[in-house]
Amino acid sequence: MTASKSKRQKQFSKADGSVLLEVVLALALFVAAATVISAGINSSIQAAQRLRLGTHAANLAISVMSEMQMHIRPIANAGPEAFSPPFEKWKYQVLVSEAAESSMGTDALQSVEVVITHSEENTVQRLSQLFRASEIALSATNNMSEVSSDAGGGEF
Repeated sequence: MTASKSKRQKQFSKADGSVLLEVVLALALFVAAATVISAGINSSIQAAQRLRLGTHAANLAISVMSEMQMHIRPIANAGPEAFSPPFEKWKYQVLVSEAAESSMGTDALQSVEVVITHSEENTVQRLSQLFRASEIALSATNNMSEVSSDAGGGEF
């Protein structure tokens, strides 16, 4: 009887070993699959975040450029300056290039570039447009006349 008992124990230990191997292999496959899936989800979340920040920066650049087109903001070098809340983490800078001589005698064009940056994220958006030199000069003189009229006393 003892011989048959030891034979059964050997059979059970072989079966137990193969079950343990199957469990470990299944667990390893599950961990690998979970790692691949979580890496894919993390990558898509980061891509959506970059897209959101890029779109927001483009919208702010268009807003600054539109204000210059409507002569609300002077067309002159400025910045980097922070936006007012709730956009205080964003900064803008306006870069006006030097006027190039026009060969046809018409009004020269100058490139005006708006650069938007985020203080915490690595996001930079650039938007440029050509303005007539006379329009830039008019914007500068209008802004100077507004500043001088504001500084001259005022009403009580």
